[in-house]
Amino acid sequence: MQILRHLGLAARFVSGYLIQLTRDVKALDGPSGTEVDFTDLHAWTEVFLPGAGWVGLDPTSGLFAGEGHIPLAATPTTGSAAAITGFSDKCEVKFDVEMRVERIHEDPRVTKPYSDPQWQQILALGDQVDHELNQQDVRLTMGGEPTFVSIDDMESPQWNTDALGEHKRERAEALLTTAAGRLRPRQCESTAAR
Repeated sequence: MQILRHLGLAARFVSGYLIQLTRDVKALDGPSGTEVDFTDLHAWTEVFLPGAGWVGLDPTSGLFAGEGHIPLAATPTTGSAAAITGFSDKCEVKFDVEMRVERIHEDPRVTKPYSDPQWQQILALGDQVDHELNQQDVRLTMGGEPTFVSIDDMESPQWNTDALGEHKRERAEALLTTAAGRLRPRQCESTAAR
């Protein structure tokens, strides 16, 4: 986190679980990873990359955070993620914890290419979905989490790399008020009257 912050990038500490599953196919080159499915408490860092959103980096495992990284807390400092803080006098205690992963259902992976008729069905379904979305004027975008950038100050660090900035809260409140007025006018009017 400190290296990323030193480079001017917003970073946060994430605490949660890491689930690692055995590979379906052995690696052709190098280690294949774990031989058994397992889970454990784990922590990693996330960096905010403009255009991509929050990206998890797990230096312990040498991985980008993926579907096996289950976050429980994200905080600016490591100490803020602790579930319990403080101290106690010396005490005698026996403590044991067990964590395990059990696969309930798993579809087999597709290992052979689809046949030409199957591809035609897939493409036809995609065309049908596109047609129905266009008819209902539904527009889809793809990317990371939604990111607000000020239209009159696109280049300053507060809109690109800094987690905080002089005008971020002010613009966020203006955006929220505008959106609330358009999406829920009745609720917004009654809130304003209070």
